[in-house]
Amino acid sequence: MLSETHHVFGYPAVQRTQTDRWIKAIYIPYPHEALPWNQGVITEWHFYIQTVASADVSLQVWRPKASKSYSLVGQTVFKGLRPGRHDVPLTSREQIHFEAGDVLGIMFDQFNPIPYDSAMQHCSEGGGQVMFIDNPPTVTMPGDIYTFQLKDRKKTPCRIYSLYVNIEITGNY
Repeated sequence: MLSETHHVFGYPAVQRTQTDRWIKAIYIPYPHEALPWNQGVITEWHFYIQTVASADVSLQVWRPKASKSYSLVGQTVFKGLRPGRHDVPLTSREQIHFEAGDVLGIMFDQFNPIPYDSAMQHCSEGGGQVMFIDNPPTVTMPGDIYTFQLKDRKKTPCRIYSLYVNIEITGNY
C-alpha cells in the first residue's frame, strides 16, 4: 500500500490490442492528463513491451510552455528490452523531478514497443488525444523545447498506453 506521499499515475502495464506503426517519434499520450501534485519525483517506471525482438525506448516527462510547445524535464533511456512487463525502480540520482502540469512522454527511434488500446471515450471527455513529433532529433536533452502536433482523429488519436509511474510527493499537495 502506498502512503499519502506515494502515488501511482498512468494506466496498467499490460498486454494490449494494438501497437504503433510509426517509426522514430515522440508521443505525449495524455496531454490533458497532467501530474496533479505540486512537485515530486518519479521513483519507478512500469511499462509493457509488446514486440517480437528487443526494443529501445525513452520514457520522458514534459512541461507545457505555450499552446503545443513542451520542454523536456527528464528522461530514462532503455535499450535492448525484451517483450513483457518491466518494473524499473530509479535510484535517487535517476529520479525525475516534476511539477504540477507536467505530462508523460514516450520517445522511440525505430518503433513504439509500448502497446495501446483505443480509448475514444477519452476524446469525448475532452482529453486523451495523442500529441506527437515525427522524426525528432536522435538525442534529446532536458531543457529542449519542441512543438507537438495532435494525432489525426481518423487514426485512433485517443489511446491508453501500457505505462505508469510511481511518484513521491516532495512538496505541498
